[in-house]
Parts: sequence; C-alpha cells; structure tokens
Amino acid sequence: MQLHSKERAQLRAQAQVLEPMFQIGIGGLSDTVMIQIKANLKRNELGKVTVLETCPDTPSDLQDKFNAQAIDVIQVIGRSWVLYQKNHDLKRRKAKKT
Repeated sequence: MQLHSKERAQLRAQAQVLEPMFQIGIGGLSDTVMIQIKANLKRNELGKVTVLETCPDTPSDLQDKFNAQAIDVIQVIGRSWVLYQKNHDLKRRKAKKT
C-alpha cells in the first residue's frame, strides 16, 4: 500500500512514544518473529522494532521481507524501525464502540 507523505508524517508522530515491540537479533527475521510482528500490527496497526547489530539480514533484506507481508516501513532511525499495516477491521471495531 502506498501512503501519502502526510499519512507517513502522522504515523511517525504517533510512533515517537512507542516502545519497541520486538528485537531482531542473531536469528534474523525468522518466520516466528514475523508471525508475532504481524499479530501485534493486527491489534495496533503501528509498531516499532529494534534491529540489533548481530542481525544477519541487511536492511534491504528486511525491507523486502516486510514488503512481502504487506507491512509498510514508515521510518528507520538508526536501528529502530517503525512498521505499519492497515487493519480495516480495527477501524470498524473502534467506530462501533463510539
């Protein structure tokens, strides 16, 4: 999904207060970690991960793996990555509560 610059800016602002949900380390971005990241993004849409120096995956490898799962990389600062995956069901549930 292609996000507009204003949408990305809003997501970056929201992500400033987030703590990293996962660390990607020596095992790289395994299927298990990807499943956990996707489950977290399904609940929250926005999340942050930390990529440790011991991670064998290059930044472009990680980007490709996230893109393959329809996860947008909103921002990369140092070793912190901000991830976003739109969840239409989440929007509906929030609308029903109000």
